[in-house]
Amino acid sequence: RVADAVAATAIDSAYDPRVSPVARALLSALSGRECAPSAKNAGLAGKLKGGTSAAGAFDDAPDAPAERHVFQSELRAFSDAVLAALEPELWNLSEDACGSAFLQAMLIAHKGDTASLNWIIPGFLGCAPEEGTKEGELLADADADDVRRLAESRAGSHLFEAILRAAPKGLMGEIFRRFFRDKMRALASHPTANFTLQAMLGATRDPEHVAAALQELGQDFGSLMRERRAGVVAATLAACARLRSGERDAAKSLARGLTAKGPARVGGRSQLAPSLLWMDQHSGAAGGRCSVLGAAMLQTVLKFPPDCVPHFVESLASMTPAELLSAARDAGGSRALEAFLTNPAHKPKLKRELVEALRESFGALAISACGSHVLQACYGASDARGREQIVQAIARDEQKVAATRHGPFLMKRLGVAEFNKAPEQWHRRTEKAEDVKADFLATFGGAEEGDDGDGDGDRRDGKRKASEGSEEERVAEEESPKKAKKEKKEKKKK
Repeated sequence: RVADAVAATAIDSAYDPRVSPVARALLSALSGRECAPSAKNAGLAGKLKGGTSAAGAFDDAPDAPAERHVFQSELRAFSDAVLAALEPELWNLSEDACGSAFLQAMLIAHKGDTASLNWIIPGFLGCAPEEGTKEGELLADADADDVRRLAESRAGSHLFEAILRAAPKGLMGEIFRRFFRDKMRALASHPTANFTLQAMLGATRDPEHVAAALQELGQDFGSLMRERRAGVVAATLAACARLRSGERDAAKSLARGLTAKGPARVGGRSQLAPSLLWMDQHSGAAGGRCSVLGAAMLQTVLKFPPDCVPHFVESLASMTPAELLSAARDAGGSRALEAFLTNPAHKPKLKRELVEALRESFGALAISACGSHVLQACYGASDARGREQIVQAIARDEQKVAATRHGPFLMKRLGVAEFNKAPEQWHRRTEKAEDVKADFLATFGGAEEGDDGDGDGDRRDGKRKASEGSEEERVAEEESPKKAKKEKKEKKKK
């Protein structure tokens, strides 16, 4: 058997660049899931879960189900034999590329198996708890200095990140208590260990961990961003958004950090949003591309409840047309603008102000691949007049837009051809879609557009009452003939 052959030569198999992938493939077959270490989960996207993606279930969550059939008994027997053979070499394996990848695959294979992980992870961290050790004491014999060196090692930190992603909730709490609490500022400054801290913030499901991170790191958000450790700040914000915890404190700390070394306002306009979007550029929007991390942080902050981030929302809505156009045509900046325009919690009045600032640039947005997504978000946030202006702008540059890869889809999505042929029919279809949307929001709930004081809410309520009245009249009209027939029959009987 392949499993017996690998277990019999476990150390050589883990180090061998030709055999180690075979051993990882065997783990994948036994566990029913792909066990090769994923760059996606270990990268920035994995650490910003809930901030730049929807909060909820994730593929690498500890409780995610297996993709195929699981050979549970064979997997445990193979893991027991291999780890018993590897025990003397574990620390050396963590520093080897192939060895570390094999150990990470072992963790992924046992994802969701709390009993197995509660003895595998302590072994990887240099301790062997006795059977029956209660939760919270599994890492009592672990050497804090050894674990710190593992987190600071260029190769070992990848293994530590995999441990954090796989750890059950109870063991994760113990890891945090022993190796992260009161040590986060030092870890955040280290060139390698800061990625381990980001992995912890991306993996935790305990709001207390987020509160502790804000307490230790919040006052240093500004210095961390200036030290090029913005990833730690972004991971903290994403954890707040994912766990719905500490959003107000996080937003205040971020605002203080952004204005610590720069002007809070220029020309009466708040500089919070531009400072994030062009965090790495000294010349602001004129400097070119948006900061990837800065745009991700702004996108995350805009997912917070609006009452927690009023200054960021105001700053974004008051950006100049040139700044908005530069951000809208950037991959990261466009996602931040979309996050604002598509979030029903933000006031429609502020959204329309942003759309109005972009009005002269609708054609340029339609031609840009990233800008086209912002343009669609503007269309969804606009009233009937604003939507007509967007479609007219696309129609004027129809040939240029059609020549792009995304152009035909964009024009079909917004009904440009229909508008050119029959504007009145386009207006009727748009009004009907609005009515359907309003009925849906009235039935299932949604942001009240009347909150901005423009009377839309009253107008929609009046429309709803009128529809309710017409429905009652229709029912009454249907029932009146039936009632007349019934009375006629009763008279004949008499």
